[in-house]
This record gives sequence, structure tokens and C-alpha cells, in this order.
Amino acid sequence: MIEDKEKLICLEYKNGNIKNAKNPEALKQKTDTEVFWKKIAKKFYGTMFLVWACNKNQAEKTVQYVLLLECNPGLDNALKKRFVMKMVRQLPFKYNSQNKIHKRVIDDFCLVDFNEWREKYPQYPIYNMECSEV
Repeated sequence: MIEDKEKLICLEYKNGNIKNAKNPEALKQKTDTEVFWKKIAKKFYGTMFLVWACNKNQAEKTVQYVLLLECNPGLDNALKKRFVMKMVRQLPFKYNSQNKIHKRVIDDFCLVDFNEWREKYPQYPIYNMECSEV
């Protein structure tokens, strides 16, 4: 969760490009299943529940859900659009128009790769860390 003056950014990071990965294509294969997208959406619901339970976002800032997805092979624009449409159907955008919901739920969803993250959010750098095997 990243909070700045204008918005809350809920960041989900999935990286299939880990050094020495046994199956570097596994994440890409998972993205072909509905189960993967349902799990990603459930994580957002859980995050927002905690935001509300902890009484955060009292200023009702814009809520943006960002999925940072690094997989091998990479994603082309057509595939990204298809994945975004899958997620938009899973996420609670419809709640924004319901009078019985009094809290901001979600305003935007975007799917980015590492380079796009750096371009869109240079103020929030993400670094790869080398870890030694234990």
C-alpha cells in the first residue's frame, strides 16, 4: 500500500523473472487461468477491508489498484488489454455507484511491467534484491 497526497495505490507484485527460477514460464502459464485472476482480485478485497478496518483513507482519496506483473515471456499490449478486462470484471467498480456503500472502493486498475512502473511512478522506486540461498 502506497499513500500519497492524492491517492492510495494498492500494489500487487508478481515476478516470474526470478534469477535461477526452475520454471520461468510458470507465472505466464498461471495467467491463462481464471483462478489466477480471481486470487488477485480477492487480494484487493482483503486489502481494502483492512484499509477500512484500520480507519485509513478518511480523506476519501482516489483508490488505484496496480498489478506489477513480470513474466517470461513478457506481455504484449493485446495480452495486457485482455488481462485488464479480466480484472475489471473481478474488481468492485460497481460499488462506486451504490448509495449504500459510503467508502471509496476503487477508482482505477492498471497492469504494468517493471519498466512501465518506473515511468509512471518514478517517486516509488522498486529494486531487485539478490538473495543468497539458505
